[in-house]
Amino acid sequence: MKLSMFGAMGLGVLLAALFLAWEEVDLTLHGVGTFGDTVWFTLFSLLAIAIFSILVLRSPDNE
Repeated sequence: MKLSMFGAMGLGVLLAALFLAWEEVDLTLHGVGTFGDTVWFTLFSLLAIAIFSILVLRSPDNE
């Protein structure tokens, strides 16, 4: 299976979003912090990931 640059970037964005969500749940479950403490960081991170994804989708695939 050939992975294009577009596919690799999409996979990276998906992994980044999953890792961010996992870190937030891990912080909340272990009592290190509450979700309320990190909600702004989470929202801005997910917004940045969404903007990056939209820009990647609008750009031509460079294969």
